[in-house]
Amino acid sequence: MKSFLDQHFGPSWTAKKIMGDSGERQYHRVSIKDKTCILASYPPNTQKSFKSFVSVQDLFKRKDFSVPSILAQDNHNGFVLLEDLGSVSLEQFYLESHVLDFHKMALDCLWSLQEDVSSDDLKTSFSVNQGLHEMIFTYQQFNHAFLEDDKKKLFEEFRDINEKIVQPPLVPSHRDFHSRNLFIYKDQVYIIDFQDAGFYPVYYDLVSLIEDPYSALSDEEKQLLIKYYEKKWNKSVDMYKFQLTTIQRLFKATGSFMSFFHLRGQNNHLKYIHSSLKKVESILVQWNEYPYFLKYVQLLLSRL
Repeated sequence: MKSFLDQHFGPSWTAKKIMGDSGERQYHRVSIKDKTCILASYPPNTQKSFKSFVSVQDLFKRKDFSVPSILAQDNHNGFVLLEDLGSVSLEQFYLESHVLDFHKMALDCLWSLQEDVSSDDLKTSFSVNQGLHEMIFTYQQFNHAFLEDDKKKLFEEFRDINEKIVQPPLVPSHRDFHSRNLFIYKDQVYIIDFQDAGFYPVYYDLVSLIEDPYSALSDEEKQLLIKYYEKKWNKSVDMYKFQLTTIQRLFKATGSFMSFFHLRGQNNHLKYIHSSLKKVESILVQWNEYPYFLKYVQLLLSRL
């Protein structure tokens, strides 16, 4: 890191580590006189993610999306120097103001993404097996085993959920379109952490934003944003498919939260597990369609 920064700024820089939301990437805010920028460092085992980030950033810049500019990069060592967007995430803004203006602006960004990006631009595509793997990964993270027959039926329900949400159309998506990956800068919403962008189920990003555990929007606020989406897209939201996507996304998220703790000792995400599982439970109870999944979620809730 030192040699990379020395090469670009000479010896007159300082760097302070800042927290990213998750993952193995490290971030530093680099100060040079009266200016700052962000250094993202990708470990050797994340080079695929590094290359994808650089590629998607170039695509999004060409499409005139609001993303941080790349100031310099070291492809061999996995360093990328980025425009500093400040420290105000959509999560922080909402929790302090409870104003939805920037959530609506985020939906405007999503609309542009889905309108302007084609299958020639992004090669990653969500599959049934990927979604199934994510849900099984969560099962493994909690380590609350079912009897073998129940486990088999649980995994069959996982597969059924993913077969339903992956039905066409798949649409251009960010993949993690939640309030910690959206920053307020110069009165606009900027998108970060877009390296996993690709084609995903139609409501994947909408669910990420509206059913975001970090912001915890009220039911009324969620409905307002769904109505805004419907007006912008000029079509109604299929609430069954939206809720299917919700239970897949939130269950997957709880597995990620547990893995941050198991692998890196990060416990600051654990507080979001209960509310996420309660939302999953509320949908499953309403349907009575996936009894083994409901039984498992209630088992987890009883042991939290």
